[in-house]
Amino acid sequence: LKIRLIKDDDITSIAKIHIDNWKNIYQGIFPSEYLTGLNYDDASKEWSKYLEQEDAFIYIATSDDDNVCGFAACKLDEETPCSGKLYSLHVNQLNRGKGIGKQLIVAVANHFQAMQINSMTLWAVETNEHAISIYKHLGAKVHKHEIRYFDWVPVPQLGFIWNDISCLCKKDLQAKSL
Repeated sequence: LKIRLIKDDDITSIAKIHIDNWKNIYQGIFPSEYLTGLNYDDASKEWSKYLEQEDAFIYIATSDDDNVCGFAACKLDEETPCSGKLYSLHVNQLNRGKGIGKQLIVAVANHFQAMQINSMTLWAVETNEHAISIYKHLGAKVHKHEIRYFDWVPVPQLGFIWNDISCLCKKDLQAKSL
């Protein structure tokens, strides 16, 4: 497994993981017509547009044969000054439970720390118990609870924060995750 910054030709792979995960994880949470309307082409365009932002970056996890199996999209947090934001984290279904998400979080934390950013936030759908348990296990604390909208769909979400990401950048966590 390798963790690296995204290249242009990886966009279609992350779009596929993103859409497949949404259709799987959020079935029963979002209306079926909303999920059915999600497609790879639109997602590819959105991720390309996302990367055009000045402070945006994406790390990907690739298998030994260079297939993309997960990604973490990040940027500076506009709501929390001097903080980074883990905007989106996805691992494909075949590779869940292998610590890939944790490795991506560590890579992002290291990136932010190199930028002199020492805290990081993220939002999680309140019913995504698996993701929430990982964030809490890695030391994130709930600091907000809001209803956020995806198009017309209201979704209860929890805002998490790591006030000090140095706990994620420790070598022992990296070694355990790798």
